[in-house]
Amino acid sequence: MLQPPTDDPLTFSVVLPTYRRPDLIGDALDALGSLDPAADEILVVVRDDDEETHAHLRSRPAGPPLRIVPPERPGLGAAYAAGFAAARHEVVAFTDDDARVRPDHLARLAVHYRSDPAVGAVGGRDDLVNLDLTPPSRSVPVGRVLPTGRMVGNHHCGSGPPRDVDFLKGVTLSVRRSAVSDRPFEDRLIGPAVPPAVEISCPLAVRAAGGRVVYDPNIVVTHLTAPRPDVQRLEWDAVLARQHSFNHALVFGQYLPPGRYRRWLAWSVLVGSGPGPGLAWTVRAGLTGRRAGALTRLRASMGGLRAGHRAAGLEPRAPARRRPGAAPR
Repeated sequence: MLQPPTDDPLTFSVVLPTYRRPDLIGDALDALGSLDPAADEILVVVRDDDEETHAHLRSRPAGPPLRIVPPERPGLGAAYAAGFAAARHEVVAFTDDDARVRPDHLARLAVHYRSDPAVGAVGGRDDLVNLDLTPPSRSVPVGRVLPTGRMVGNHHCGSGPPRDVDFLKGVTLSVRRSAVSDRPFEDRLIGPAVPPAVEISCPLAVRAAGGRVVYDPNIVVTHLTAPRPDVQRLEWDAVLARQHSFNHALVFGQYLPPGRYRRWLAWSVLVGSGPGPGLAWTVRAGLTGRRAGALTRLRASMGGLRAGHRAAGLEPRAPARRRPGAAPR
């Protein structure tokens, strides 16, 4: 077993958000019960109206003690925020109800936190079980926000040594409480149960505060990628365009360096992407026969950018109006 140094009292809270998947949470909790060293506490974030999950938790045989935490509102972002706020220990590690951590999970996280006090977040690779994915033939970038704002994930297929990244995947995310504010998860995101940009605000907050975000592909969880009962397949429509643009402007506006944010904002307006189209993407859609709704989606995307920019506190103030007859200052 991996043996990290033990000269400081590093302690762990593990947070497990769940909603209406009682057939999965039992195995997830069994895996958490096999952690060595054990978690100092396990928090299950579950809505009050999720009667199936509450019944399952009440009927579980004896195991590691659990604390049940209700989120303030639906959605994965609210669940992350509630779990972090309720956690009592220095490192808060998140996982999913369709994930199975390995016994050495916390030991491997602890190595990085103990090795450098500047490490504020650590995560690893999720081994995707139910998806037919071809492994890359060479090393690929992982967890990067490109200058255009495009996010490169690839957390499931990273290899090689640990490296610093921009963001991590929620199923393996952990964060040192002292590296972030009391509310590192942006709770103003709009959208479905798993809104766009839900996982990136916390790691970007760590980096903005001067901390390191570390991806270690040797920290592995088995991820079943089961369907969520409150999430439907999203189409690229005007609603999604506004949600995507608003959420990314809100998060990037707060946590990216100003120069990177301005480049991303310009790229989003001039070019854009499928979920959040800009001018070039809209013209391309018209030329390729996808004109229907293209202008509506463009207007929604631009509206989302403006609203997210304002919500991030970046909207310039209008100059104060002089009263008629008042002398200029």
